[in-house]
Amino acid sequence: MKSLARPLVFRTKDSGKELAKYWKRTRDSLWLEPLLTSKEKSLLADLISRTSMDPRPWVWFSSSGSTSDGGLKFFAHTRESLTAAARGANQHLRTSSEDVVVNFLPLFHVGGFSTWLRSELGGYTWKHRPLKKWSPSKAWEVLNSEEATLTSLVPTQIHDLVSLNLNAPRSLRAVIIGGGKLDSDLYRKARALGWLLLPSYGMTELGSQVATASLKSVNLDEVFVEDSDSYTLTWLPHITQIQKCDGKWRIQSPACATLKVQISPEKAFSLELFQRNGEVFVEDELIVDGKNRTLQALGRKDEVVKVKGELVSLNQLTSKLKSYVARFFDGTLEFEICNFSHPRLENELVLFLEQKGLFEMHPHFLKIQKLLKEFNSQQKPWERIVRVEWLPQFTRSPLGKVKKNLLASQFEDCCLED
Repeated sequence: MKSLARPLVFRTKDSGKELAKYWKRTRDSLWLEPLLTSKEKSLLADLISRTSMDPRPWVWFSSSGSTSDGGLKFFAHTRESLTAAARGANQHLRTSSEDVVVNFLPLFHVGGFSTWLRSELGGYTWKHRPLKKWSPSKAWEVLNSEEATLTSLVPTQIHDLVSLNLNAPRSLRAVIIGGGKLDSDLYRKARALGWLLLPSYGMTELGSQVATASLKSVNLDEVFVEDSDSYTLTWLPHITQIQKCDGKWRIQSPACATLKVQISPEKAFSLELFQRNGEVFVEDELIVDGKNRTLQALGRKDEVVKVKGELVSLNQLTSKLKSYVARFFDGTLEFEICNFSHPRLENELVLFLEQKGLFEMHPHFLKIQKLLKEFNSQQKPWERIVRVEWLPQFTRSPLGKVKKNLLASQFEDCCLED
C-alpha cells in the first residue's frame, strides 16, 4: 500500500504512459487524489492495511459530491470493475481504431481516467490536453487541430462554446455530456451548431457512465421527453439490472466499486465494504424501463422535494429558470435554487445568487425582481420561488460544480457573521 502515500498528479501530455505503467503494476494501489496531504494518504494506507478486506490493489477516486456534513468520500475500484465499465462504454459508443479521443477532464476524476482506459482497451488514439484555465476558444482549436472524433464535456463548457457561436468540428461524431443536467434549450442551440451531444448519467461508484443517450439520437431533433427537461438514456451493456428495492434503486453491474472511505471535516476516517454482490443502491430518483433498458434521471432525492404535497425537481426548475436568465442577463448570472424546510409548505424554494456585497445594492436588483415575477407567473403554485438570498461565493468541487448541499449551511454561517 506504499503507493497510497505518493499521489499521482497528471500535468504532462504524456501522462497516458504514466497511467499505463501503473496499470500494469498489479501489486500497487493507485490513489488518484491530489487534494489530500501526504500525511492523510499515509493514514489511509495504514487504515486499509489493518483491515481484513480483500487485499487486491485498488484504484481510488474521490466522489464529485461531498458527504452530508461537508466531508469527503472516496471509492475503490478493482482493475476488473473499471475494465467492465470501459468496455461497456466502448460498445455503446461503437468505438474503432479510427477514433481519436481528446480529453480535457482531470485524470484524478473517474470521468477523465475512463477516457484513457477506454482508449487502451479499444486500441484507438487518446490525447490528453489539459487546459490550465478553461477556454472555449482554445478547446475548440484543440478539437479541430487534433481531428477529434469523441470528447467528454460538462454542460457549462457546452454553454461557453455555444455562447461564442462556435460550430462543431467536422471530425467530431459525438460529445458525451456528464457532470450535470443539460437543459433542453442549450441542447437545441448546440445541435443547431452541429454539436452532436449524448447526455449521460453516471457516478464514481460505477466507474463513470451508467446510461447514455443512444448514438441514434444524434440523428433526431430531440432526446428530451415531451414538455420536460428529462431525457431518455440507454443502459450501457455492463449494467445487468436496475430495480426498486426497499424504496431505493438498486443497480447491478460488474463495474461496482468495492470499498468506500469517508473523511469528516474533522479528518476522522472510516472505511467500509461498499458492495458484496455486484450491486449498489443509489440516492437518485429514476424512471426505469427494464424491458427497453432505458432510464430517466430526475436527480438526487435531496434535489426532488415536496412543496404543498407536490414533488418538485430542483434540477428541472433550474433548467426552466436558465432560459429566463439567458433572456434577462445574457446568461451571466450565477444562481442555484435550494429548498428550506417550512412549517406550512413543507419546503420553500429559495434562489441563491453569487454576489459580493449587499444584494440590495446589486445594479441588477430590479431586473432580478422582474425576472422572478415573470418566471413565477408561468409556474405551478408549488414551483414558485418565494425569496432571493445571496452568497459572496459558492462552494465548488475541483471540476467547478457547485456543492448545493453546502449552500444552506454556508448561508446560515454568513447570517451568523453578520
